[in-house]
Amino acid sequence: MPEVNYGYKDGAGSWFITVDTNACDGCNECVEVCPADMWELEEDEFAILEAGELVAAIKEEHRKSVRYDCSPCKSPSGDGSGTAACAEACHVDAIELSW
Repeated sequence: MPEVNYGYKDGAGSWFITVDTNACDGCNECVEVCPADMWELEEDEFAILEAGELVAAIKEEHRKSVRYDCSPCKSPSGDGSGTAACAEACHVDAIELSW
């Protein structure tokens, strides 16, 4: 299954958002619910049969700062236990977060 990882690793941990491009149906829900406006739909580079198919992706300007940009969805205690709005909105479970 093609998966695209957005994010990075640093001394504090791994900060990745993974999108399963086979599962993503381009519904746009993650784009609409993200309080940090991090998501967009882009052409699926792995689509073999359906050129032009759209899938969810993190905008270029957020790819190296997901740890901080996702903070509106983290729990108020700062322990990362909050459910991200994007993952919660994804009805096909195509979005996974590493924290």
